[in-house]
Amino acid sequence: MAVINERGGLWKRATSVVLLRAMDFDDAFAVACEVGHGMEETYVNGDGDGVRWAFERVMTLDMLPEELTSGTEVYSEPHEVDSAPEIVFDSVFTAELHPPEQSGVPST
Repeated sequence: MAVINERGGLWKRATSVVLLRAMDFDDAFAVACEVGHGMEETYVNGDGDGVRWAFERVMTLDMLPEELTSGTEVYSEPHEVDSAPEIVFDSVFTAELHPPEQSGVPST
């Protein structure tokens, strides 16, 4: 999605990962475009500026297994880090002590 402010133009881009069902790749692309257009919205922000979330394009489209089971990875993207000298090969992580935040995806 392209997030556009009426005064400043393109403000940022937002990437969504959406699961959908389709018969084949072409159908999936058509459904993805329909979903993307359904996510578009326009509103006035707290500063009184018009803001538009515009569906820009489908970045990737992957065919997943018919049966998705718990633990099936549906998205992964490695990120470079500037520097993390405190993290070494034998570092121990305690993920259970850090509850996750929510991404902002509305529940249905």
